Amino acid sequence: MHASRIVGVTCLGVLLLPLLFAQGHGQEKDKRKTVQQDKAKEKPMWQEFIEQSKREDVSGRKNGVLLQSQVSVKKKGMGGVVLIHWLLDYNGRRPPLTIIKPSLDIETLGQCAVEFFPVDKDGNAHGVNIQPDPKGVDLTWLGFTLGNPARERFITVKKGEEAQDTLEVPLAKVEAIVREKHADKFRKFPPDLMFVRLRFRPSSRGEPHELDAWTGELLTPLVRVPLEKLLKD
Repeated sequence: MHASRIVGVTCLGVLLLPLLFAQGHGQEKDKRKTVQQDKAKEKPMWQEFIEQSKREDVSGRKNGVLLQSQVSVKKKGMGGVVLIHWLLDYNGRRPPLTIIKPSLDIETLGQCAVEFFPVDKDGNAHGVNIQPDPKGVDLTWLGFTLGNPARERFITVKKGEEAQDTLEVPLAKVEAIVREKHADKFRKFPPDLMFVRLRFRPSSRGEPHELDAWTGELLTPLVRVPLEKLLKD
């Protein structure tokens, strides 16, 4: 009688093993599926960066001044160039607007910068700042010039009108900084995805020219650089 019970329990265990295995396998499969679904729902790091930038966006009209930009690319020589076409208008209470012109010339050092954000192979965006380069410039002359920009560096914008111009940044200049600081993050350059914005901090009032130029900080929204157009041209 005791032996028959042992045989019965053993047989029951043998019968249950496939069911238990199937149940455990099914649970493991469901767990893997859930993990895959969660990963699929995760946003790329660059997308989170864009959304955070939008939440913290300080672009827009400031004391009547609005800076906007349009971005395009073109081939030039053996490489590509990013074109930042900026537009400036004023609807404030003290027209016309007088302001130093946004540019990447040495006279606007510290006042104007083009901020690039190339996205690496892991989906992370890295900041690259392009500003006027003081390398090789006489510092005595530079110090005087920054404090006293020439009169032609200032522009006047009447109410209802726009000032506009285009800044050109060779991709090679952006790549040089990327290779120096983030070489291990980029397999190729330009990458598949890159964003850019224009930051303008005019601080020159133009007192030597009897001007009272606008000062403050202006920022354009982040926009994607249409790099794919370089492949089509």
